[in-house]
Amino acid sequence: MKPVIAILLVFASLVCESASAFEFLTGRGNGTGRTVVLSQPSASTVLAVPSAEPANGVWTVELGANRKFEIKEFDQGYAALAGPVGSFTCGAGFAQFGSSDLYAERTARFSAAWQRRAFSVGAAVSALQVDFGDRYDGLGAWAFDLCAGYRHRRMLTALVAENLNEPRLDKNGPPVIAAYSIYAECVGPGPYSVTGRVTVQKREKPQFGVGQYIDISALGALFYGLSTAPLIYGGGLELSYKSAIITYATSCHPTLGFSHTLSVSFTFGGKARE
Repeated sequence: MKPVIAILLVFASLVCESASAFEFLTGRGNGTGRTVVLSQPSASTVLAVPSAEPANGVWTVELGANRKFEIKEFDQGYAALAGPVGSFTCGAGFAQFGSSDLYAERTARFSAAWQRRAFSVGAAVSALQVDFGDRYDGLGAWAFDLCAGYRHRRMLTALVAENLNEPRLDKNGPPVIAAYSIYAECVGPGPYSVTGRVTVQKREKPQFGVGQYIDISALGALFYGLSTAPLIYGGGLELSYKSAIITYATSCHPTLGFSHTLSVSFTFGGKARE
């Protein structure tokens, strides 16, 4: 194994208790400045922002993979499922980062949201298991999130409070500090949306993100965005065919380079996206 890879993996193990360790990867996130399209949420979006509701009551299955900084040892894969259960919108997902024989993070996440007219409230629970190969014992923790959403005409907003229980992977280790994010989307009069995000966390600089999602036709869409701390640019596209959507997103870190995400979604049990 190349020395630089070993150093990066050690670094990853040292920072695994950051808030991002419990975050669930979304298919569009790399390309939209880590903002979300609340009006057209994917299964991974429902898990990340539990107030988001799939359109027309459909069920969605999403499979995706991410290569971070074009380093295969940082590969991450995930599977997500979301849809209506009575008066709730529920989601479940599993993700793995890294290699099971060296360093790996496995995350299971469950979410549920209830909507009443323009308001919605939701919650999510994440369980994280960190493995360091066969020579060391693994570590584990769970995190609890709350979410509230509001829609007024073409404006959609959501407030997400993450890691409210401030979990610890080890009883003697530092806690994962709670983080608070505001997501917003303004649906334009045309076939586009402008998305935004603000994230604040104790002892960290505020993070901002902005993006745009453009429906080109019934066959596809384009999106792009940027986020701060550090400044990262991204973009991507979606291709739709019947009940399937293929999404590709990429972003560029100023020092570490490109990351790529490819996901496939399938809808069933209701009216699929037109």
